[in-house]
Amino acid sequence: MNPTPSRLLPCTTPPGRGLRALLARLAVPLLIAVPTAVPQAVAADPGKTEAVRVEAQPDTSEWLARARLLEKRRDWPGLLLLGMHWTRVDIDNPLAWFVLGRAHQELRQHAEAIAAYQRNLRLDPSDFHARNNLGNALRESLRHRDALLAYREAVRANPRYFPAWQNMGRTYYVLKGQAGIFDAVEQVRRVNPELARAWYSLVLNHYRGREDIASREALEYLSRLSPAEVDQLFNLLLERLH
Repeated sequence: MNPTPSRLLPCTTPPGRGLRALLARLAVPLLIAVPTAVPQAVAADPGKTEAVRVEAQPDTSEWLARARLLEKRRDWPGLLLLGMHWTRVDIDNPLAWFVLGRAHQELRQHAEAIAAYQRNLRLDPSDFHARNNLGNALRESLRHRDALLAYREAVRANPRYFPAWQNMGRTYYVLKGQAGIFDAVEQVRRVNPELARAWYSLVLNHYRGREDIASREALEYLSRLSPAEVDQLFNLLLERLH
């Protein structure tokens, strides 16, 4: 089963951020090129040159539109160049680092992707999309325990974010197999039978390639977990890794 794909610009907007929603409303495709070159007439004057360079920089919505178009084309080298340029001119913008991480991830440059997502999260700790993508990059680097911890932080930030729950189950399945899933469920059942049933239903139905009423009910239950209950589930799962 292929992993749940990372999405560069998801429709879900993190609290306090409207940039991803803004992108969805942009109707006119923008050019991919880097910011406009400095006109020759002012090139001889350093002061004017710098002013033109500042004026020529795209705003966030333009950067995101360019990134979205590159992703649609699956032009990962182009997205990488855009991400590198954006992070240079707007170093404190977490979305710039998200785009850079996305490009590195698709190019299977996992160490660089991890570093970019970590920078993203230092700037915006609430970005559950970045936490999920960080988990994916860690998993691809065979750092499975660290990946599970990243997914835990993603569902802490947004318990309704289904891909993080899916990726957590997939990672655990890769590590422990079906027998390991049964064993973990039994351990969870001893503490919280309803939690065990919900988690198992979600994992099992995901691997059967279907999403029925039971899996939706499981997700609804998991989305209502308190941070302490999320920790309880993850602690039990992590204990079984030894």
